[in-house]
Amino acid sequence: MTEETALDAAVQALATALRARGWTMATAESCTGGMIAAACTSLAGSSDWFERGFVTYSNLAKTELLGVDAKLIAEHGAVSEEVVRAMVRGAWQRAGVDIAVAVTGIAGPGGAVPGKPVGTVWLGWGGAWGVTAVRLQLTGDRGEVRRATMMEALRRLTAAAQEPVLDAGAAPDVPPLRALLCGDFDPGEEAQWREALALAAPQARWLSLDEARASPGAVQAALVANPPPGSLQGLPGLRLIQSLWAGVDRLLADTSLPAGVPVARMVDPAMNAAMAETALWATLALQRGYFAYARQQRESLWRTHAQRRAQDLQVLVLGQGQMGTAAAAALARQGLRVRGWRRDGTPLVPLLATSDVVINLLPLTAATRGLIDAAFLAALPRGAGLVNLARGAHVVDADLLAALDSGHLGHAVLDVFHTEPLPVGHPFWQHPRVTVLPHAAAFTDPRSAAQIAVANVQAALRGETPAHLVERGRGY
Repeated sequence: MTEETALDAAVQALATALRARGWTMATAESCTGGMIAAACTSLAGSSDWFERGFVTYSNLAKTELLGVDAKLIAEHGAVSEEVVRAMVRGAWQRAGVDIAVAVTGIAGPGGAVPGKPVGTVWLGWGGAWGVTAVRLQLTGDRGEVRRATMMEALRRLTAAAQEPVLDAGAAPDVPPLRALLCGDFDPGEEAQWREALALAAPQARWLSLDEARASPGAVQAALVANPPPGSLQGLPGLRLIQSLWAGVDRLLADTSLPAGVPVARMVDPAMNAAMAETALWATLALQRGYFAYARQQRESLWRTHAQRRAQDLQVLVLGQGQMGTAAAAALARQGLRVRGWRRDGTPLVPLLATSDVVINLLPLTAATRGLIDAAFLAALPRGAGLVNLARGAHVVDADLLAALDSGHLGHAVLDVFHTEPLPVGHPFWQHPRVTVLPHAAAFTDPRSAAQIAVANVQAALRGETPAHLVERGRGY
């Protein structure tokens, strides 16, 4: 079969699948430059099922044509899962179609960066039931990358149009999704999740632990927030364990966790933005000496301090995942000098020696537990600040208190602790150089996270690879 014949067959298969369902579609294309739309509209009668194509060569076009938040592009880059998902949602909403597809990638050498070489493409598709996104790494020259992307998009769209959707809105004969919802929720929190999930998948059933135990074979997925140990055993139909929280260390610590079931962590751009805001607030307060002024207020002391400019401060962000990247971008936009560190990167000690503020956003693993100890703190310049927004177990409390008492460490902003709530009488509560937050740096917001969780479950049940799967051996 020639390349042209294969393309014609792929377009015809998509047209047949969409017509059979009575669906219309839209495209949002970047690196492919409208090639998918051109292929679809080359077929006679395409106006029956093809509604509109958006071509977004620039980031500004993504914002103007599709409503993609410019901050999202700045934080994650145009070639990213977050942006392709936003492109799908924008095309779907603005064209008023049943299904939309979006592509953003690097087809030529001009856009290549470390970690995203030529041929890196994010492909996304979805509709009212949610969005699925996959990363492709294609080979060949610019033309070959674009053609391969187009063929893969046509194939994925055809498969999606032939599969039942989980909300059963377009396929009422399909049994609704049955998923377990359980965890360590605050008062009223579970009700918020149930309300948000009901909006994300109206026909789904979100089972309590008791209900799941009553009919374990019917449970297809589990949405969890630190569930009781052993609660996920004995569910033979379980296809995905979706954490509703970004951290999964306590979930993975459950030795009864089913070994063969994939685990996904929550990655929500709204939570990333909230964490970045907290990191920025803490850093600016350290830069301008506002915590020192707060201490003076308690003593009725009127005294000004030297005012440092943003560019005078060197900030080190530990952790280069979603949250670390978002925090670093927010700090850099403020004019601060920012460096990032991951465990497999530059040796840490030289970076500590020239860092005025250290922000910890590392995952908690065996290798990072107790990382912030006496040696770590001694490597910092005198008067430096520490902002821990990750896990309390990253810090050796006695070593941190000693560094604060000696004056070597200027101030610590702590959002997480070994024991939570922080016990009454703990030295951190009353220490003049510690600011205590009640694990409030960034909450999971059910309004956005429910959509993300449902879309990931749908991808798993379609046989696709869910987003943000955890590598159990690494701990995140």
